[in-house]
Parts: sequence; structure tokens; C-alpha cells
Amino acid sequence: MSVRPPGYYTSWFHVVADIETTSDIDLYKWIGNYTDRVYGYRWTNASKKLNAILTIQPGTVISASDLAPLINNLPAASSCVPAILIDSRFRPYDRITIINKGKIIGAYGQKNYKGSDTFTPPAQVASSVENGSIIITHDVTVATLTVAAGGGKGGKAADKSMGLCGGAGGGGSGGIKTSTESVTPGSEVTASGGLAGQDAKYTQGLMSVEATKGGDGGDSIAAEPKSREACPAINLFDIFCQTIYQPYTAGKGGAKGRPDGSPGSDGSARDQEAQSRDCNLCIGGAGGSAGGGAGGRGRDGCDSRARIEGGKGYTNYSYNRKELFGPAIVVRHTNVRIINDEGIIAGGYSNPSIYALYGSGNVENKIGGIIVPSSPGITTNNI
Repeated sequence: MSVRPPGYYTSWFHVVADIETTSDIDLYKWIGNYTDRVYGYRWTNASKKLNAILTIQPGTVISASDLAPLINNLPAASSCVPAILIDSRFRPYDRITIINKGKIIGAYGQKNYKGSDTFTPPAQVASSVENGSIIITHDVTVATLTVAAGGGKGGKAADKSMGLCGGAGGGGSGGIKTSTESVTPGSEVTASGGLAGQDAKYTQGLMSVEATKGGDGGDSIAAEPKSREACPAINLFDIFCQTIYQPYTAGKGGAKGRPDGSPGSDGSARDQEAQSRDCNLCIGGAGGSAGGGAGGRGRDGCDSRARIEGGKGYTNYSYNRKELFGPAIVVRHTNVRIINDEGIIAGGYSNPSIYALYGSGNVENKIGGIIVPSSPGITTNNI
């Protein structure tokens, strides 16, 4: 209402009013839209001196709109739209008093967290008073989980003989799976496996996300000589008789891990005699490469050393957490008095610079009210 002593002209424009539940109040515009109930005009900073006494009643919530972008990049506090903005368009002698019996809450933003291995999705954190509470950070109920299993070993090649040789099979690559799952806040989500030649898994209660390892590549098998050929009857000394060799058996590629792994390639074999180091037809198979950990390469036919290990897999997680981020009240005017009368004023920013009120001003916090952070909760920054 507009208050004027009867028959007395005053140079002050008085606004005594309640602020109803709303969001993103630009107080200069809000008062400018407040019509004088007696004289029917609106106030601007070209009008009379302002004396505003504004009350936020119990049960009323003044909030800032949630931030649209992820807050990983920490937008400047001054760029966050607050629940109430008291800016510099007010003149030094314009007086503003806000009596808060309700809640004034800054903006919430989504922050992305990620990592690997076992983790615990965080539970809600709130500050409470007798007449209500304000959530500082929210429950995490959904997480994106990736499990990538390890690749299988490549096969071992048999020793060559008389130029005959066979390549071993390559190992299969591990499977990989990404799934967005419902999770229970405060309960551990356990990661297991993911090393070379291992399955990989995330579990929490009945929830499970799994990928299987790639199979090992097969060894090549050495040829065994057959019996000597029957010699011509005229060849009494077996001069022209030959020993016939079986071809080597190449190793088979290892099976693919599931889902979305790839099998290893088969090795190749030589089925005729050749010079001792002629192994270009006895190549070990390539390991699978899609999905999780790559499969190990199969040994070549001229290389009978130990199997080649497959690649490691991994486990990764990510989730978004809703956090109180923006200031509740931004003050760019010096003639302001804020009385927190059993109410809540809560705002946030990145630790340790957390503020309910940002800028200059005065706060009176009565017993039973709460300012997050604790009173006075005003930065030293004039913005």
C-alpha cells in the first residue's frame, strides 16, 4: 500500500507490500510495476525518494531459475541471475528493507562428475531449521556406467620344421557396454575386472552392467611327417624316395567379447618345404580391435615365443548432480537492510566462495533463521 499522512505532502514514495511466491525478481522493475494506490502512478528513479518495506511471508518461496549450462566451467557469480536482484539503478537515498519470513533460494545447476573404478553416488545434503529446510545438493539416482573387458591372448606358434610353419591365432577383443542405470544414493557401486583377459562389471544390489573378455587365440600345430613314399622297383637304394610332410595347422582366432567385441584373426600356414627362414606365409593372426581391450597378436610361424597378452579394459562412471549454485540475493545498492526473521536465505557457488548474498549491504539475522553460509554471508565484493 502507499502511506501518506492526511493533508501532508511528502517527498517520499512509500511501498509497503508482500512479495508473493515467484522467481528471478528484478526489484527495480518489481517496484516500478507497483502502482500507487492513492495517486495511481508508478515509481522510477526519476520520481520521489523511495522507501520500500517488503515482506516475504511464511510459506512464500522466492527462487532463482535453474541454470541451463553445466556448472563445471563455473560461470561468474555476477552472471548468475539471483532470486532477488537489487541493482545500482536505485539512488543512494532510496531505502529498501526486506523482511524475510519465507525462503529466498539461489539457482541450482547441474555439475558433471566422472571417474573410474568403484564409487558411491552421493545422497542429498540439506540445511534444516525448525520451519523448513533447503537442499544444498540433491540425491544422485542415475549414473552412466561403462564396462570394457580385457582382450584375449594371442596364440603361440609351433616350432617350424623343414620350412613348414604355421601362424597362431590372434586373441579376441573384449566386449564393451555403456548403460544409464538407476542407482541408490549412498550405496556403493562396485567395479570389478577389466584387466587383460578379464570380464568387467559394475554392480549395486540387483543392478548389473557386464562385458565379457575376449577369447585367447589358438596355437598353431606342428606337422608330422608321413611315411616315406614307395620307391620305384628299379631304385634298390631308395635314392629317389622322399618323405611327405603334413601341412601345419594354423591357429584359430579367439572369440569376440560381448557385447561389441571383435574376434581375432586366424593365422596362416605353409604346406610345402621352403628355405628355413621363409615365413611370409606363416603369419600370426591380428588381435581383435573393436570394443574393450584389444586382443593380443598371434605369434608368427618362425617365432614360437610366449603368447602376447591382450590389452586392458576399464570401468568408467559419470553422473550429474544438482547443486545450489547461484547467489540468493545480489546487492548493488548501498541503502539496503535485510532482516531474516525466522526465514531461510540460501545460495551457493564453488567452494570456498559460497554466498547467500553477493555484494554490499546489511543483514540482520534473528534467532531461528538461517543464512547459508552463516551470517553475515555477504562477500566483500562490490559488483
